[in-house]
Amino acid sequence: MKPLEMIFFEACLHEQLIAYDLSQREFSVRVIGNIFSRLGFPYKQLMYYVEKWSFKGFYEYGTTLDLGWFYIDKLFGEYKKIYEEMKERTYEHWNEREFSKYILEKSIKGKVTNYAIRNFYGIGEDEKFFGEK
Repeated sequence: MKPLEMIFFEACLHEQLIAYDLSQREFSVRVIGNIFSRLGFPYKQLMYYVEKWSFKGFYEYGTTLDLGWFYIDKLFGEYKKIYEEMKERTYEHWNEREFSKYILEKSIKGKVTNYAIRNFYGIGEDEKFFGEK
């Protein structure tokens, strides 16, 4: 599994772990994909991963690919391992901001876009970058 797929999978799965009911979720796979896209990752590549998950049998979407859900009981291999690790952290140890920081830190360790680096370090916002108020 490529690093981008892993991070995107974690982000999408995390949202389902917080709220299983689609109507209770703050972010759909589409919204999460758009967030990643704004960070410079190709939306088409992200949807390739979603389609791959569907072919593997643990993601279902009805009529619109990016508005689907996971079948946790059908996860296997690397995906199940990621889920097991996330399950331990998600409910008791992470809130929304901590998960966002985790996603950014994971991407900082690998290849990242200029946009992500600017946001992480506050470059372009002089007060934040230089510690001024």
